Amino acid sequence: MPRYSVIIPAYNAQETLADAIASVLDQTCAPAEVIVVDDGSTDRTADIVATFGTRVRGVTQANQGPGAAVNQGVALARYDLLAFVDADDIWLPDKMARQIPLVVAAEGALISTAQMRQFCHGVPDDGTGAVRDGLTRSTT
Repeated sequence: MPRYSVIIPAYNAQETLADAIASVLDQTCAPAEVIVVDDGSTDRTADIVATFGTRVRGVTQANQGPGAAVNQGVALARYDLLAFVDADDIWLPDKMARQIPLVVAAEGALISTAQMRQFCHGVPDDGTGAVRDGLTRSTT
């Protein structure tokens, strides 16, 4: 299985970031690196990143928006295979184990996306949220 980098743009994400990071670290096909780009947060976002120690690399930049934060993460990534997740989203544990073989099999593919299921933070996920197709940062 190829190694991959995960990029998480974050802005004032103290309420949701720990869950997003944990869902990435709990993948059955673990990432080679996780990069959180703190886009000028004024809350405890940077402190939350620090609680994950060396498993997560945190960088901070002046607030420039999520696109600039993603681009900064891409520039810092050490691996060619990139995965993205927003700071308020979570991955199911086998997301990358299921998605990477499809990318490998589709030689020459530049992008892969997956379905997503709607949920609300703070409410236990009962698995009944609407499943949707779509090209979003967290499914790419």
